[in-house]
Amino acid sequence: MSWANVNKERDVNLPHVHDGSELSGALYVSCPGQEQGSGQTGCSIVLADPRPAAQAGSALSVALNETSRKDIRAHAGDVLIFPSWLKHHVRPHLAGTEAERRISVSFNVEVELEPGPPPLKIIFKNLPAATEDVLVDPLVTQLKQLWATTVSLIPGEQKQVCKESLQAFANSLGDFGPQVPDVLSMSERSLPGVAHARVLIQQAVEAHVLREATSSLGGEAFVAISHSWAEVNRLTDLRGPMSRWDTSLSGILCVSCSLDCTVNLEDPRPAAVYSGLYRATTFSTEALNLEEGDVILFPNWLESYLTPLDAGASSGRLSFVFFSARVDLQVGPRPLNVRVQFWEDY
Repeated sequence: MSWANVNKERDVNLPHVHDGSELSGALYVSCPGQEQGSGQTGCSIVLADPRPAAQAGSALSVALNETSRKDIRAHAGDVLIFPSWLKHHVRPHLAGTEAERRISVSFNVEVELEPGPPPLKIIFKNLPAATEDVLVDPLVTQLKQLWATTVSLIPGEQKQVCKESLQAFANSLGDFGPQVPDVLSMSERSLPGVAHARVLIQQAVEAHVLREATSSLGGEAFVAISHSWAEVNRLTDLRGPMSRWDTSLSGILCVSCSLDCTVNLEDPRPAAVYSGLYRATTFSTEALNLEEGDVILFPNWLESYLTPLDAGASSGRLSFVFFSARVDLQVGPRPLNVRVQFWEDY
């Protein structure tokens, strides 16, 4: 699908996304003010990540030079191509004369993939092939995200030791009922075994932050673990941590898994569901098997839920601790030092 846009001064295009395609783009034909050399080309488009958590941003993503928003100023002759799931809007042009028009040709692209040996061959179904005198000098602008990360810190030979250490914690959770709020802020006296759970989570968070940031960051990373709760003895689907605007990561500690269990992580963007191109270049759904003592960490904007692999089971024990983590950074010389604190309602 393609269409032409002819805009007068102060005309705008409100924020929206394009459904039903993998890629969207625009060919800029006329950009008012371009000849004046003022930098106000009159062709300005803003691309924004539609996920609320990504829009809020976090200290970790900012320090890693990630962004959820990009303002692009185009010139006549430029072609812009971006994923259709990106929200975008066009600002009014205030450059040039009142009589000048901003003219562009917008288009959507559907991509079908047939796997085979490299290199990838591109075939246009409804367009003639480009002529040899067409020169393209691509300029790539990336909107990066932290994708799901699995952290399993317990080697095989230490699994039994871990299970024995967590057993007291699992038994204590069972005495509190199906849900235990603020579980990680409780004392060892009131909830035996919680100190060991905090150690596992602290080690997992340290490893996660260092793995994501150590190649590019130095200084101090202050991590606050908050909004924690436990779920016990629920064999139906368990919803995972809810996204919080003031946190960076969500996590799950598997305390007791007498049944094999899986955490499912899903990309909430519509493109993840139907786009073959998207599925080939990243993931839309990821299922990770959990064992006792495993800690899973992932970006808080991902939708998550837990399911027993044996959905018809009527016996067995499942105990999990869910938590959110906020990461603040004080950039300095390398190496990066990670400090983890457990506190609620910061």
